Amino acid sequence: MWPTSAGGDNVKGRAAFLIGLALLLAGCSLAGDVTPLPGAEARPLLGATPTLTAEEVLGVVRASAEVGAKIYAERCVACHGPAGDGDGEQAAQLPNPPAKFSDAAVARAASPQRWFDIITNGRLENFMPPFGQSTTVAERWHLVAFLYTLSTPADEMELGERVFTQQCAECHTAASQPDFSQLNWQAARSPNDLFAALARPEHDFENLPESERWAAVSYVRNLALEYAAPGGPPLERLGAVVGRVTNGTAGAGLPANLEAQLVGADETGIVLTRTTILKSDGSFEFAAVPYTLQQQFAVTTNYNGVAYFSHPARFEVGADRLDASFSLYEATSAPDTLRVRRLETYILFQTPGQATVGQLFTFSNTGDRTFIPTERNAVTIRLPAGAQNVSVPDGVEGQTYLRVNETVADLRPVPPGEDTLEVLVSYQLPFTGKLAFSQPQAFPVDEALLLVGDATASVSGAAWQAAGTQWVQNEAFQSFRRLALSAHETLAFDVTSANSWQNVLLGGGVFVLAAFGIGWAWWRIQRGSAVENHRERLLAELARLDDALAAGQLEPAQHQRQRAKLKAELTKIWLK
Repeated sequence: MWPTSAGGDNVKGRAAFLIGLALLLAGCSLAGDVTPLPGAEARPLLGATPTLTAEEVLGVVRASAEVGAKIYAERCVACHGPAGDGDGEQAAQLPNPPAKFSDAAVARAASPQRWFDIITNGRLENFMPPFGQSTTVAERWHLVAFLYTLSTPADEMELGERVFTQQCAECHTAASQPDFSQLNWQAARSPNDLFAALARPEHDFENLPESERWAAVSYVRNLALEYAAPGGPPLERLGAVVGRVTNGTAGAGLPANLEAQLVGADETGIVLTRTTILKSDGSFEFAAVPYTLQQQFAVTTNYNGVAYFSHPARFEVGADRLDASFSLYEATSAPDTLRVRRLETYILFQTPGQATVGQLFTFSNTGDRTFIPTERNAVTIRLPAGAQNVSVPDGVEGQTYLRVNETVADLRPVPPGEDTLEVLVSYQLPFTGKLAFSQPQAFPVDEALLLVGDATASVSGAAWQAAGTQWVQNEAFQSFRRLALSAHETLAFDVTSANSWQNVLLGGGVFVLAAFGIGWAWWRIQRGSAVENHRERLLAELARLDDALAAGQLEPAQHQRQRAKLKAELTKIWLK
């Protein structure tokens, strides 16, 4: 996707984009039958405008079904099905059938505000979780726009545009009131409300077939909730990518004639590249850039052998300019401004006689110069004595890192800023019931997190505190935290387990750290709080539990006990 480089600005954001395009989020969502707003059918079309402001409703001019389609695929398909028929893979696990958004009667009875509120607050009695914390206001309105498309075929929208042009456009101009393009006007009005208003005396639609009146209603809704035919090609627009490159090192400037490249990408790969020369003040503009709302763009430049990037970003709905400003820096060979902001250590017992360890080192650079490593002066990670089968999943030995005895030396530059380098390593240690872990640290560590994938294991060590349960790819890990370690201090703890090895059934099999580069990194980017992760996964675990029963891997009594426990936990955390 994005061009590879030895380093860059906003490294974590770029990694998130790359991984995000490669993977799909899993989850269940809008379960539950949607009831119409009380009195919806009697509300007049030209009544008083609701007190909602445009900013309170959306924050942009228009909601987009195209954007909402992606959100639906990520969060709703598991329960509601790809076409909104209520037949998702997890639908059978719910106490009530999921809403059937493909049913025009369901869509016509619900106002946009009604659906927005349900998405935000959930319907716990129907096992539908709230998404007010895990999605933005704009994302929820984009999703509402898409839900209406599931009952609106493209030919109905085309018919509605013709009817509106012939029957309505003369009176309802861009300057007239009400302004149909304002979502804060449409939010409280269901399609049934709009249809009923067509019978008012000022409208002469008595001889207009009912199908054409409903088509006109769909078109009017489209003026505030932009339509996109489900499964159709994305709409292509034109916009400008603008910004400015600055030198973030104190007292330093930019060289003359520095080249910048625009890169556009989507799930298929790179779709666009353009090149320009920065102006004397570092500014740039790429005009008339074709884009869809699903594509992301970044601007990159190479300075002193290091590639710097803007944060990959999409055009916003209704916006035709995208700011891609970023900074570059002078170089230094001194690593004294580097520190590990967060060190995560994962331990699993997958193989008899061995403990599998995965570690993520997230580095920050507190200076204003990019650290440029050499073979003799690199970002070093010291491994515990006896480490075997060492792997660096996102690296290439001899190019991005070196192995020297029990040390991994990362050769990638580290730009200034927080979380500008991540080093992922995995290895195995001998294990015979007790693991005495000891690892000297080459850099200061702000925070250390330990996750153990064995619920029966006991963990001990100075300064460690229990931190509850974390969920990684549907696996439950005991988690522990400790605060700062100084450079050359040793990360130490003991893990004792009665299990010489384990294979977690509910998570769908062994969690293989040797291949966890993309999967684990994606979890890191998306993880949020443990509670949020847990909410997203419990219904999936219920389904897997039933699959295990059907496959003969669980006794019925054990299945019932575990299922009851999961359902109780689901209800409990949704009520928090």
